[in-house]
Amino acid sequence: MNEKGQTTVEYSVMLAFFLLIALLLVVLLSAMNDYGLRIISLVGLDYP
Repeated sequence: MNEKGQTTVEYSVMLAFFLLIALLLVVLLSAMNDYGLRIISLVGLDYP
């Protein structure tokens, strides 16, 4: 029973971790969609 509980806790921690990463990626992608050209012009090189 203890091993099953530990496995459940580990799976729930990994699930929360992956959900946090997915949420962060969604936020970054939405920021790139909103401010993509501005960010590229600020940090990018001056291409001809």
